[in-house]
Amino acid sequence: MRLVWLIASKDIKEAFGRHAVVYRTLIPGVLLPVVYGVMTGLMVRDATANPRMAAHMASQIPLFAAIVALIGSFLAIMIAADAVAGEKERRTIESLFATPASDLEIFAGKVLAAVVPALAVGYGGGILFLVVARLCAGGHPLPLPAVLAAAKLIAMGVPLITTMLAALGVIVSARCGSVQNATQLSGLATMPVVGGVVYLAFRVSAWSHWELMVLLVALVALCVVFLLIGAKTLGREEIIARLE
Repeated sequence: MRLVWLIASKDIKEAFGRHAVVYRTLIPGVLLPVVYGVMTGLMVRDATANPRMAAHMASQIPLFAAIVALIGSFLAIMIAADAVAGEKERRTIESLFATPASDLEIFAGKVLAAVVPALAVGYGGGILFLVVARLCAGGHPLPLPAVLAAAKLIAMGVPLITTMLAALGVIVSARCGSVQNATQLSGLATMPVVGGVVYLAFRVSAWSHWELMVLLVALVALCVVFLLIGAKTLGREEIIARLE
């Protein structure tokens, strides 16, 4: 575990040493939660005398929460795309493979480096969204069922979805020769996941606890599968052979 954290901390420092990554993360990570929070708060305020508006507003809160939660996932994709392809470009991959870390430890460290900042952005954005929505509601309480559904989606979905996207991004990065190619391919590969999250945002408020538990177990299983596949396909010898 020590080697995993060392690899992750090195990658995090390198990622946030580039101002472009910071700007691309912080601007949408603050702007979108505020915009959606203001929209939600205004809808809550205007819906008190309009039952149709109230129903529409309640259905939008989990969707807005899903979009806000995905901001952290996009950051994970950006960092994961640089995980191996960036090391190849900087010619530091040989030093990494010369360490006693196993393929699983290297892969897990790369995934962890993408997940940790993404969790901070995802949870921070979710909290900011709900706080801004409450402030803009003009004293009217947010609808509790919709807020609970949004909170569940953020609390359970952010770490699991982010881990899956980060693992997928590192797998793609290991097969690409440049960060640009890895970023483009990772974006394409993760589009179905993003679509699935948006769909779940519409459905999660109507699901029972058992259905949510099944979904949670399935997501955990997918995370484990991606980690194992990623470690197997890291291809240490193949990458070194290509460099030579």
